[in-house]
Amino acid sequence: MISHIPGVCSFEQATLRTHNYLEHHLVPEFADFKAFHYEDYHCDVSFEGGVALANEFYGYRIELKSGQSVERGGVQTSVLRRGSGGVWRIVSLHNSSRKPK
Repeated sequence: MISHIPGVCSFEQATLRTHNYLEHHLVPEFADFKAFHYEDYHCDVSFEGGVALANEFYGYRIELKSGQSVERGGVQTSVLRRGSGGVWRIVSLHNSSRKPK
């Protein structure tokens, strides 16, 4: 999604994603999806000068074309920096998920 942008770090499943995340990760996975649903999303954001920290919490359900479904709870932390023109850009992102208890 964002790791193809120079200077951006994306961490997922204990891995630093340094390649084009969209083309090498998301596109092949989405090809197997019949449906993808987010639920119970909320986000807490705090600001420290020109830096914002966003903590996101959500659940999701993936229905695969094979008929199998996957349900997970997820969290994500994003660090954003305000750049020229006041535009916020993600400089680091970390997410993880697990099966609901």
